[in-house]
Amino acid sequence: VLHVVRADGTMLNLLKKIKPRIPLLWHGFLGSLETARELAALGCVISIAPSIWRLGTKLQNRVALIQTPVLLETDYPYHYRSPGESQSAYQDVLENHYRRFAQATGLSLAALEQRCEGYAQIFTNK
Repeated sequence: VLHVVRADGTMLNLLKKIKPRIPLLWHGFLGSLETARELAALGCVISIAPSIWRLGTKLQNRVALIQTPVLLETDYPYHYRSPGESQSAYQDVLENHYRRFAQATGLSLAALEQRCEGYAQIFTNK
């Protein structure tokens, strides 16, 4: 699991150099669609947190174009809120995150959950 903060280019260059031979998960990905594609080519799965729905994220308006493996994160603070919103309970945030991602990608919730489960199995040795 990679947790990269403000060093996407540096980490991407490192991964290109070492050519990892194990599956990698890029936790909290908020980079560009182009970076997501490059990471997928290196065998890296991106995971996306609810913070993608905050204003100004690079990927928010391009979610429908993601054609790479994606996991949706569930390990964010129990009480989460976007700027200008009231606090939401964990379950509400999780449901909203999955619903918005499904809508943005044109997937049903069931199809999205099944796809995420399939990718998650790579990281749980199932």
